[in-house]
Amino acid sequence: MGLTGRVRPRSDAHATDARSRQQAARAPLALGVLSLAGWAALAVAAGGYDPGDGLGGRATLGLALGLALGAPAAAAAVWMARGRAALRSGPARLSLAAAAALWAWTALSVTWAAAPDLAWLQANRTGVALAALALGLGLGSLIARPGRRFAVGLSAAAAAPVGWAVFAVVFPEAAGSDGLARLSEPLGYWNALALVCALAVPGAVAVASRPGRLGRAGAPLAAAWMAVLATVVLLTYSRGGLLALAVALVVALIAVRPRRPAVAALIAAALGAVLPAVYGLTADALTTDFLTPAARADAGLGLGWRLVLGAGIAAALAAAAPRLPLPEMRVDPHRLRVGLAVGAVAVAVALVAAVALSDSLRDRLAGDDSAVGNQSSRLTDLGTNNRPEWWAEAARGFASAPVAGHGAGGFALVHLAERPADSPDVLTPREPHQLALRLLSGLGIVGLGLLLAVLAGTVWAAVRARAAGRGAEVGLPAAIGLAFIVQAQIDWSWAVPALLAPAAAAAGIVVARAAPGRAGVSARVTGPLAAGLAVASVLLIVSGLLPWASDARARSAEDALVAGDPELAIQRAQGARDLNPLSLRPLLIEGLAYADLFERPQELRAFQEMTRVQPDNPVAWSRFAVALGSGPQAEQAWREVLRLNPHDLRARAELGQP
Repeated sequence: MGLTGRVRPRSDAHATDARSRQQAARAPLALGVLSLAGWAALAVAAGGYDPGDGLGGRATLGLALGLALGAPAAAAAVWMARGRAALRSGPARLSLAAAAALWAWTALSVTWAAAPDLAWLQANRTGVALAALALGLGLGSLIARPGRRFAVGLSAAAAAPVGWAVFAVVFPEAAGSDGLARLSEPLGYWNALALVCALAVPGAVAVASRPGRLGRAGAPLAAAWMAVLATVVLLTYSRGGLLALAVALVVALIAVRPRRPAVAALIAAALGAVLPAVYGLTADALTTDFLTPAARADAGLGLGWRLVLGAGIAAALAAAAPRLPLPEMRVDPHRLRVGLAVGAVAVAVALVAAVALSDSLRDRLAGDDSAVGNQSSRLTDLGTNNRPEWWAEAARGFASAPVAGHGAGGFALVHLAERPADSPDVLTPREPHQLALRLLSGLGIVGLGLLLAVLAGTVWAAVRARAAGRGAEVGLPAAIGLAFIVQAQIDWSWAVPALLAPAAAAAGIVVARAAPGRAGVSARVTGPLAAGLAVASVLLIVSGLLPWASDARARSAEDALVAGDPELAIQRAQGARDLNPLSLRPLLIEGLAYADLFERPQELRAFQEMTRVQPDNPVAWSRFAVALGSGPQAEQAWREVLRLNPHDLRARAELGQP
C-alpha cells in the first residue's frame, strides 16, 4: 500500500502533464482554424474593402469585424508564444517594430491628410496587416509544420469566396448577379478574386505532393481544385491575377518534395480546366456585359456541368499519374538560381525591345489610348489601362511632399491635383495601382522605408532559416507572400484586407522559422506584455468599429431625409459626426436637412464646417460654393476648388475661365 501510494501520484502527475501539453498544442491549432474561418468570412464580405464612400454594406462591416476578431486573435497568439525564441529573434523584432511603426505613422497621417477620414480607414487596413503578421509569428512558432498547414488551410478556406463566385455565375438568377461579365463577387473586384485563387494554389500543390491524411484521394482532389481555381482566374479576365498565379505555382513547386506528383497534378488540372475555361471565355451570354440574370441562366448551367466534368477529368488524370513511368523531377539549386536570373533578364530585355519596336505599345505605355475593355480579349491585350498616368501623378504627389506625403489613402485627391489638363476625370481612381508609389504619395519616404524594413525582416528570416537547413519550411508561405507582392506592383491589393491579411500572416510564419524553439520568459516581461497586447487590441477594435458605426448612423440619417423627416435626419447626422468627426458625410446630410427646413444660416454653417474639417478637399469647397450661390464669398470658394483641382470644369465655368 505504501509503495503503491508513492507511485500513483507520480503516474498521475505524468498523465496530467501529458494532457496539459496536448491541450497546449491544440490551442494554437484551434486558433489557427478559427482565424482561417474568419478570413473566409472577410473575403466573402467584399474582402473588407471600405472605399470611404459611406455606402456601407458588407465591406465596411467586414473591416470592422476583421479588426474586432483579428486583434484579439493576434494578441492571444503572441501571448501563447511568449516563451518562444522566435519572438526574440532579430528578424521578428525588426518586422514587428516596423509594422507597428507603419501603423502608427499611418494613423498619425490623419493630422495632415487632405482626406483624414480616408487616412483613418487606411490605418485600419494597416492594423489588419499588423495583427495578421503578429498572428502568423505567434502561431508559426507554436505549430509544427506551420508553412504547410497555413498554405493548406488557406486553400481550404478559399473554397468559401471561390465557391460563391462559381455559384454566382452558374446560378445567376439565384445569386441575383448582373452587371459586367467578369467574375468579381463576392469580393466585388475581379483582380482581388483572381489573387484569392492564386493564394490558394500553394496549398493545393502541397497536398498533391504529400497528401497526408487524404491518402490516395489527395492528388486527385488537389488537381480538381486547381482546375476550378484556374478556370475562375481566367473568367476574371485578370492579367495581374494570371501573373500572381504563375509566381505562386513556380515558387510552390520549388518548395515541395517530392515534386513529381505535384507537377502531374498541375498538368492534370490544366487539362481539366480547358473545357470550362474555353466555354466561359467564348459563350456570348457569359462574356456580354449588362445582361439580365435570366439571359445568363442557360449559359451558367452550361458552364457548371463543364466545370464539374473538367474537375473530374483533372482528378482522374491525377489518380492515374502514379502508374505512369514519369521520372522524378530534381532541380539543382544553383542552376535554378541561374535560370531564374537569366529568365528575369530575358523578360526585361523582351519588354524593352517590345516598347522600342512597337509604336502602338509605346503609345499605350505613354498613357495614350491605354484603356482596356472588360471583354475576355483583355487577356491578350498589352494595354496598361491608365497605370503609367496614375503612377506619374503619384510620383508628382510624392515630389511635392517627399517626407510625410499627403496622407494615407488620399490618392483620389492627389489625382485631382496632379492630373494633366488633357486627362478627363472619367475613372476617378482611388489608388495609383502600385504599392511603392501608393506609400510614397500617401506617407512619403518614411512610409515606404517602414514597409521596406518589414520586408527586410522577412528576407532576413528566410536567409537564416535556409542557413539552418529549414529553407523548405518557408517555401509555401513565401509563395503566398510573393504572389501578393507581384500583383501589388500593378494593382491596389494593399487596400483590400482579405488580400493583405494572408500575405502578412505568411510573412509572420517565415519570420517565426528564423529561430524556432523555446526561450526563457522573465517575470518582469509578462506584465508589460499582457498590458501592451490588451491596449493594442482595444485600440484596433475601437478604431475599426467607430467609422463603421458612423457610416451606419449616417445611412439612417439619409433614410430619414428621404422619408421627409429632416429633424430626425439632423439628429442622426450629428450622432454620426460624434462617432467620426473626420468625415464630411454627416455634415453634408445635416446641410441638406437644414435646406429642407429653409434654415439658411444653419445650412451654410454645416457646409462651411465641411471646409474646416477638410480644408484641402475640393469636394468640401465645391459643396460650400454651390450652397453660397453667388457673390464674393462664393467666388473665393470656387477659387479654392481650382487650387485643389485645377481642371474642375464647373469651377472654371463659374469663374469665367476657359
